[in-house]
Amino acid sequence: MRVNRIIVLIVATTFLFGCFKKKFLILNPQFSVNLALPTEDWPEESKLTPAQKAVFKQFGKPDFIRIWWDNEGRIKSYLNVDRAIDKKLYRKTKKSWVFRRIEKEIVFVNENNYSVVPLSDRLKVLCKYGDPESIKIDEDRETGNKIEIWQYYSAGKIFKFLDDRLIKEQTLPRLGTKIKT
Repeated sequence: MRVNRIIVLIVATTFLFGCFKKKFLILNPQFSVNLALPTEDWPEESKLTPAQKAVFKQFGKPDFIRIWWDNEGRIKSYLNVDRAIDKKLYRKTKKSWVFRRIEKEIVFVNENNYSVVPLSDRLKVLCKYGDPESIKIDEDRETGNKIEIWQYYSAGKIFKFLDDRLIKEQTLPRLGTKIKT
C-alpha cells in the first residue's frame, strides 16, 4: 500500500511540474547568441502582446527569435555578451521574429505595432551559418566605405558586407572546427 502512495505522489508531482513548465527560448551559443530557437511548445499565448498575437496568427511560429543586444541590432560575439547570457538578460532585450521561408523579419515597435521588413543579406547568412567565427572591419581604399568581413573557418566561407548588403562571397578550404568567440 505504501509503495502505491509513493508512485501516486511521484506521478502527481511530475504532472504538476509538467503543467508549470516555462516556455522559453533555446539559446545555443555554438550556433548563435544573436538568434534563438523557439521551444516546441512556445509561445505561451497569454504572455504575448497584441502585436505578437497578430503576427503569430498571420505568420505562425517564427524560425528564429532575433535578440537585439543593442538598439541598432548589431551582431555580437559570444565574448561580448557572455555575462548577459549567464544572467539570462536576453529575456529582457528587444526581440524580433525571423521567418526564413518568407524572407521577412517582424520588428515589434511597441505592444500594439510592428513592422515587416525583408530579411537582409546579413541576416540570411546569420540564419544559415550562425554567428561568424571572426568579424573584421576593412575600409575600401577607393570609396572609404566600411566593409564588414565575416569568416566561417569551419564552413570555409567568407562574406563581405557593405551595410546589410552582401557584396562578395568566397569559398575556401575548411579549416576544421572553431569555437565561436
